[in-house]
Amino acid sequence: MDYEADTRASFDAHDADHDGLLDFGEIATSMNMGSSAVAAAPAQEAARRQLIDAHIERFDADRDGKVSYAEGWGAFNRRMVELVSHKTEL
Repeated sequence: MDYEADTRASFDAHDADHDGLLDFGEIATSMNMGSSAVAAAPAQEAARRQLIDAHIERFDADRDGKVSYAEGWGAFNRRMVELVSHKTEL
């Protein structure tokens, strides 16, 4: 099992338009927080948007409002592989 290949496959699966970037909607869907057919209360929608925006901001190094594999999972996965390879504690 190849951890990096699996996470790349997961990223690609969430990249619905296959542009190599996860936008707000794709990230919302990946977090099981996509829009629903039932309208949310304004406070609930604001909280949902704030949580998703915070997630994007955490990984969006170039501040384009989207997350590339390298910015998000790629950076995280490289660090995890490095830690596991060196048997360093998290």
